[in-house]
Amino acid sequence: MEIENTNSKVILVKVNITNKANELNNDKTLDELSDLAIVLNLNPVFRLTQNKKSYDQKYYIGYGKISELKNLIDIYEASAVIFDDPLSPLQLRNLEELLDTEVYDRSYLILQIFKDRAINKQSRLEVELANKKYMLPRLIGLGKVLSRQGGGSFNSRGPGETMLELQKRKLQDDINKIENELNKLEISNLNSRKKMLENNIPIISLFGYTNVGKSSLMNSLAKYLNAKKDDVFVENKVFATLSTKYKKMNKDKYPPFLLLDTVGIISKLPIELIRSFNSTLKETLDAELILIVVDPLNDPFYQIENSLNILNSIGASNIKKLIVFTKADKIDESFALNINEEHIIVSNETGYNIDNLVNLIYSNIYSDIKHVSLKLNYDDLKIIDEIKEKGFVLSFDYLDNYILVKAFINKELLSKYESKIVSR
Repeated sequence: MEIENTNSKVILVKVNITNKANELNNDKTLDELSDLAIVLNLNPVFRLTQNKKSYDQKYYIGYGKISELKNLIDIYEASAVIFDDPLSPLQLRNLEELLDTEVYDRSYLILQIFKDRAINKQSRLEVELANKKYMLPRLIGLGKVLSRQGGGSFNSRGPGETMLELQKRKLQDDINKIENELNKLEISNLNSRKKMLENNIPIISLFGYTNVGKSSLMNSLAKYLNAKKDDVFVENKVFATLSTKYKKMNKDKYPPFLLLDTVGIISKLPIELIRSFNSTLKETLDAELILIVVDPLNDPFYQIENSLNILNSIGASNIKKLIVFTKADKIDESFALNINEEHIIVSNETGYNIDNLVNLIYSNIYSDIKHVSLKLNYDDLKIIDEIKEKGFVLSFDYLDNYILVKAFINKELLSKYESKIVSR
């Protein structure tokens, strides 16, 4: 089951459930669905919506709407129809039979994009797992090929199993193997994260919807702070990258921080991909500061509200947050005057306000530290060890009668070793 005909014309279909008070705006979700189709080189030519109190169990849309959809397929010479919600195996099979064309749903599009964009071992395994879980209940819709038996007809009770049963068993075996391998990888990743946290380097997490400029912002910060030049992959498409990316950065001689770029969130995420998103969200929980990156040209208040809701739902409500609006070069800054949360407007194109963003980051994560010089005796080794553990040492100068230590230390150490501080 692959999307083979690129640049094909497709029709987008959505049912708006009228009794859902929190139902997402039609245009909003269909805009997102259109973006997903375009990433796969498909050409959306028409949007069909229907208001209903519930989804039709057999056809997703009402049966009477199917004739209208068939006419639209003929008029626009569409080669496929894409539905904005996950289709059940029954709905998928019925729609393909009645429409006599390819039928996809939102989940399938996202899975195909993930398959194309997965780079590292974990993301490839997660996508493979998601695809197999997606296919398992849908095998029955693949036609007569899978209902044949090695020896006998589909209804025969002789020895052996039907092709369908064999395929289902193999898929389930593959799912079990991949899950075991992912569990091992997650333990390894957890140990790596523990080592980073033990190094006492704070983590800053970039969070937000896909295609809002998170990777571009990481590159802008890296450029300003002269971090390593291995730029994060940036493309103006949804899910440009699926890999979690860390960069170690620091301002001048200030203590460093780790900047974490994660896969973007999206509406109506397929349940099969929840695992891969959860692993990303778990890393966000290690952060001392979350930068919620927002595209001001695409319903910014919606992005902020939903990002905050997701973060609260995973237990990140107590982590400091900073709203970062991108594209300052394309907007009037006055639009953000009604934002209650701490925020800043930057431009990745021009570098505008990146310096102030860095200052805000430091004021949030290192608000209780001061730059000092301490005069220590050569037998003050325990003090040096404590400063290394709880602070950030810039330099040691070994002089004739004492050691001059330049470091950033917190209020606790400031008070404890006040008598040894020679400048601050």
